[in-house]
Amino acid sequence: MSALFRAAVFIILATALIGGCENGSNSAEDDTPVPTIDNPGVLTALVWSVIATPVYPVMGSDGLIHLAYEIQFANVTGSAVTVRIDSVEVVDPTNDNSVISVNVIALDGTNITYKVRNYDVPISFGANNYSNILGPGQLGVMYMDVTFESEADVPQFLGHRVTTSVPENEAIQPVTTIGGYTEVSVRKPISLGSPLKGDRWIDGDGCCTIIGPHRFVINPVDGKLRLAERFAIDFV
Repeated sequence: MSALFRAAVFIILATALIGGCENGSNSAEDDTPVPTIDNPGVLTALVWSVIATPVYPVMGSDGLIHLAYEIQFANVTGSAVTVRIDSVEVVDPTNDNSVISVNVIALDGTNITYKVRNYDVPISFGANNYSNILGPGQLGVMYMDVTFESEADVPQFLGHRVTTSVPENEAIQPVTTIGGYTEVSVRKPISLGSPLKGDRWIDGDGCCTIIGPHRFVINPVDGKLRLAERFAIDFV
């Protein structure tokens, strides 16, 4: 290939790339669908994000619409500090951060709302799998179940207002900020017919408020956390 031909090809490719960048900056959609939030830029000891987005609304057998999802928390302090999660609030960032109620229960009946499942604790599916403390470098997952009576009540986006503190040093003031934004999908979930015939079948382990063995499972697949059993059902 001659030097002149290679130069011509380079110029054509460069022109195409520059044109594509200009078009993208003017017309392409934003990488995140979540509306801009005026956060003050607060330094936090924890980071948190919704594991699988968007969140899909599903109709439960209780007649309520459920947003069942999970948030991963990580203690990223650089000085080996234990961090306590003092409070978590699910908010609607498009409606003045109005607070949305959550209710989650462990398999033994313990209320574990806004408690974190620590990955390094032996699995029992009970209260001892959950706490509001993350030690240095620890990761954990918080299970969420937000319910609504009608589709009109379901927000388009969710945010999470988290307050943390350092229990070993009360002189450090608690920190509050909103993060972990996620879109709520407008797509209808796939509806499957019953795999069994007849009456008197019950759901022995399913979604969403009670965190049973299915919902508890989080598998690392191809470098990402997968929640393939979130909506699994054991018919009894």
